[in-house]
Amino acid sequence: MAFLLGGIASALASVATTPLDTLKVRLQTAPPGTSVMTVASQASLGELYSGLDAAVLRSLTYASARFAVYDRAVTVLSVYSSSTLLVRILSSVIGGAVGGAFGAPADLVNIRMQSQQGIYANAFDGLIRIGAEEGIAAYFTGIEITIIRAVLMTLGQLVTYDLAKEAILSFGLLQDGFGLHFAASIVGGVVATTLCAPADVVKSRIMAQSKDKPAYTGTWDAFSKIYQKEGLSAFFNGWWLAFARLAPQTILVFVILEQLKVGYAQLPQLLADPVLLRQLYSLEFLWTIALAGILFLC
Repeated sequence: MAFLLGGIASALASVATTPLDTLKVRLQTAPPGTSVMTVASQASLGELYSGLDAAVLRSLTYASARFAVYDRAVTVLSVYSSSTLLVRILSSVIGGAVGGAFGAPADLVNIRMQSQQGIYANAFDGLIRIGAEEGIAAYFTGIEITIIRAVLMTLGQLVTYDLAKEAILSFGLLQDGFGLHFAASIVGGVVATTLCAPADVVKSRIMAQSKDKPAYTGTWDAFSKIYQKEGLSAFFNGWWLAFARLAPQTILVFVILEQLKVGYAQLPQLLADPVLLRQLYSLEFLWTIALAGILFLC
């Protein structure tokens, strides 16, 4: 069930955050010195939603796999180690690697649709054409950096969220509920954005580069050339956009996921008692919907 719930939560969050993600990708793949305002002024709202179907497909593959494998790995590894932190770090490596590999094809289509307007009619058209025109191996373009980023994302997002939530509870700062999930998500968003920034820039450039005249031969070639030509700061190009996208996305994912977990655990009772269903979702669910609406309008 973790596989299904994690994917649904992430897919719902993607609907609100896709415009920011598109801006981030276009900024990361733009010529050095290009400003956020320049990128934003060149795209309509419709263009910023380029690849929404690919983003949802990516969530249902990449995010689903990493949530499910991470949760399962934590359960299995806890039997062999009493160190909670070590177990979660190892679980994030396993979950991130599996999720990154499983979601690589959808991730590739997503990046291309966001960086090159109209390149594919939809996500499935992209998957079919890549396989037919470039071969099966093309689905895993940039697989090294994709897995590295997925591991860092899982470490920064899931592990940090769990640790932050436990710390806040242990110090008695907040009770379990929307406020706790919101605060822990913000911490997770900051850490994940910072950890993933260099890998995110490299991944975007490798996946968006021309197939005929590629600028980079691989992950480490991309790291080297970007550093030599543009300096260290290039790896954090679009950090604020990445955070503006990842923070609300993290909040929505975990708030929705927490509610889905509660609802699933109480499903038999909920089906038998509609009053309990209304009480359960009366406050936190409405806050979640309101937050998603605000993000969408902004």
